[in-house]
Amino acid sequence: MTKSTTPRDDHCAARKARNFPFLGALLLGCMLQGAFAAAGEPDAKPGAIWSLSLENDLFANADRHYTNGIRLSYLGAESDIPAWISQAADAFPLFAAEGKRRVGFALGQSMYTPQDITRRPPDPTDRPFAGWLYGSAGVISETETRLDALEFDLGIVGPDSLADRAQKFVHGITKSRRPQGWDFQLHDEPGVLLSYQRKWRGL
Repeated sequence: MTKSTTPRDDHCAARKARNFPFLGALLLGCMLQGAFAAAGEPDAKPGAIWSLSLENDLFANADRHYTNGIRLSYLGAESDIPAWISQAADAFPLFAAEGKRRVGFALGQSMYTPQDITRRPPDPTDRPFAGWLYGSAGVISETETRLDALEFDLGIVGPDSLADRAQKFVHGITKSRRPQGWDFQLHDEPGVLLSYQRKWRGL
């Protein structure tokens, strides 16, 4: 008995045959280069901060929807902000004139899945499989009473986000349920996000 295939199946099989998705590898390399270039030499100025954030619904004993997020961030020292960025921040009306500024860079990946990751094809009424691989650059302005942050993200949604490989790798190590629906994830598409947020300090 032979199994028929559809053009979608052939397309997914062709993707699997590639060892490293070109767009994903290129984006990952560019973002890493930008982040480490911003960090400067090993003897970077005091006050710079590196941080690693990990979010996973495993901590809530679940495996669905926003299922995992990882983010490596670098926040430069107050004295390590380029003059042109400082001038641009001065012109931004939502930043306080007396604020202390820092420049930040980050590299991150987020993944989303339906509630039943073993169903193939996935439930069309549930959240689809999707990944988001991105790099970000931003400026924060800090005063005694508030924190303002402006951030620009550039990334890609789809197979080249490498989310399917990341989840299968982790689930293989942890002996968790093997996801079966990544062949039906959202297609490759670039994404751009500009965000601003303000936080007030407690008195």
